[in-house]
This record gives sequence, structure tokens and C-alpha cells, in this order.
Amino acid sequence: LRFFESMRSSNPILAAEQYIKSHYGKNLSVDGIARSVGMSKSYFIHKFTEQTGSSPVVYLNSYRIMQAAEMLLGTNLPIYEIAFNCGFRTISHFNKQFQKQFRQSPGTYRKLNTLS
Repeated sequence: LRFFESMRSSNPILAAEQYIKSHYGKNLSVDGIARSVGMSKSYFIHKFTEQTGSSPVVYLNSYRIMQAAEMLLGTNLPIYEIAFNCGFRTISHFNKQFQKQFRQSPGTYRKLNTLS
């Protein structure tokens, strides 16, 4: 707890990144992430984007998709279960975000990258 508090006070954006990585499977909001590091939503969005080069929403979705890609190759879980485990509330939103990042569907990604 003290480590997290010291991270938050010294660099709230790094603390926010850690928060996202620890809670990506949950129903996160930008407002909730901002509150977790003691910042207002608008200031948080500005500072997060300035420091990371992407908005909090883009960062969160990208992190979730990277975790999903690992699960697609490392487990036999159904795609819908991976989507929900990674924090996506609908399979269509997951598929759209996955396609955007990998230029292929999750099913195709799994098929092409899994050794048979």
C-alpha cells in the first residue's frame, strides 16, 4: 500500500498505468482511473495523453487486446470468455478492437498463430 501511495504521489500517470494493468479485466472508466490516482478526469486525460502518447481509453483497449492475444494463444478458452475476462462487455466491441489492432479477427489470429 505504501509503495502504491508513493508511486501515486511521485508519478500519478505511472500509477494509473499500473492500476490499468492490475484491473484491466474489470469495468474501468476514465473517471474511476483518474480518481484512483487523485486527479480530476479532464486533467488526468490531458496528462496521461501527454506522458504516454495515447488517451487513457486507447491505452486501456490496447492493453486489453494484448492480454487477449496472449490468452488466445496460451489457452483453449472460448473467444467470448477471453473477451469478458479482458474487460470487454460485448463480443462485438472486442472483435472490433481486436481487428483494429491486429488486422484480423481473434479466431483467425488464434488459428494462424497456434501450432497444431
